[in-house]
Amino acid sequence: FNPAIAGSKKVHEANLAYRNQWVGFEGSPTLMMGNFQGSVKNQGKMGYGLSLISERKGITQNTTIYLNYAHHFKLSENMKLGLGVQPGYMQHRVRLYDAQVADAGDEVLTGTVYSANAIDVSAGFNLYSPKFFLMGSAHRLLANSIQFTSYNSNLEFHFNGIAGYNFRIKGKKKKTFELQPSLMVRFAQPVPIQYTGMLKGTFN
Repeated sequence: FNPAIAGSKKVHEANLAYRNQWVGFEGSPTLMMGNFQGSVKNQGKMGYGLSLISERKGITQNTTIYLNYAHHFKLSENMKLGLGVQPGYMQHRVRLYDAQVADAGDEVLTGTVYSANAIDVSAGFNLYSPKFFLMGSAHRLLANSIQFTSYNSNLEFHFNGIAGYNFRIKGKKKKTFELQPSLMVRFAQPVPIQYTGMLKGTFN
């Protein structure tokens, strides 16, 4: 959701995710994602990352690869500000041979696969400390300003804002439990503003 996260922890991380919605329905949305991020010499200053995303909905599929760079500034003893940028390349494919057409012989839907491409750029900030974080990011900034690709004109501006707070509960033998409630706000025209509440627990 935010390129400014890369390098905010002094470790390297790799994540794999799979999501399947509307289970049991033919052509239901599925998402596969792989993400890697870290910082130079694990210092938490210059962050970098790589993301691979594949989304399939019905007969359409979007495959995207993102590169990531972020720089983190120390504002005080406990607070930092990360600024990140994320250029990417997207391929949009439609499996025309799976289309169920009302008008047989429609020339627009002839062929096997329709393929188009786009160049995407995201940018964001991340204000964080051990107790809280506040971040915002803008996606698909180039949109239809790119003319030499075949799919940029279909991209719409997206904005994400996320805020959260960490509650730490100390237990016996120096083991701790951390509870992190957070709220995400998402905006993309012409969809109404969306709100998502999240809760994460971390032990030891």
